[in-house]
Amino acid sequence: MVSAMVSAVVRTVLRWLLGAALFGAGVGPLTAQREEFRAQVPRWFPIDEDVVVVISGIVESAVGLALILLVRHRGVVGTVG
Repeated sequence: MVSAMVSAVVRTVLRWLLGAALFGAGVGPLTAQREEFRAQVPRWFPIDEDVVVVISGIVESAVGLALILLVRHRGVVGTVG
């Protein structure tokens, strides 16, 4: 019983840490770090570099928030993320 509770707490803490890390990583491309992220998009990629960076930042932030906020749907969020 106790080990199941400890396991649940550990999983929750790790899920929050991963969500916070993903959210933090997703905010970077939406702020002053955009130029550094634009340099990572290959020149041959057919979509504008800025669009790719902004969309990837939004998606990464959304997945991070979903890991933290959508507790009831964590299985689906984990599959998407």
